[in-house]
Amino acid sequence: MILANGISKSGTHYLALCLELMGFPKVYEPQPGLSCLMSHWTRVDKLPSHDHHILIVRDPRNALISMVRSRSRPLLPGSIISHIRAYPGANDEPSIGEFYDRFVGWVDDPDCVVVRYEKMLSDGGLTIQKIADRVGGIATGVYETAPLTQTATWTGSPSNWHDHWTPEVEAAWEESGGLAAEKALGYG
Repeated sequence: MILANGISKSGTHYLALCLELMGFPKVYEPQPGLSCLMSHWTRVDKLPSHDHHILIVRDPRNALISMVRSRSRPLLPGSIISHIRAYPGANDEPSIGEFYDRFVGWVDDPDCVVVRYEKMLSDGGLTIQKIADRVGGIATGVYETAPLTQTATWTGSPSNWHDHWTPEVEAAWEESGGLAAEKALGYG
């Protein structure tokens, strides 16, 4: 079984779609075999048994904007700041930085393939081929087809934090530990 893992709004649904297009059906409960289990696992000790672990990461600022968009909220500085403050609250974490700390241990794990959402969309299929080579999938046509295929969270275009960032949003981001999250994932 392939474990498709990612922080919320980092492209986990897209990763699972790509794996499905490579020949691995998406399953919703852990099971052995040639399938893909997609989830937002946050603790190493909670990982189900798996053959391959793929972690997708995304610029944390874009993940935040994607979260605001997915909740159909206006992209105003106040609503973005509200989501910065509430983002980790669902997981009882005091800051975004500490929330992301639950995932960053996998970034340096040699048994975990870490892929960047941005590269999966822009590198001409190199990341998708890397994944296929690692798991024994068929990459033919996946890079071209996946962006056109609807997933549960796709809104038609990727989020771009640059369009919505203000000095007030930056101050709240820094206060919440956002810069540490960026740095830990290689975006800062």
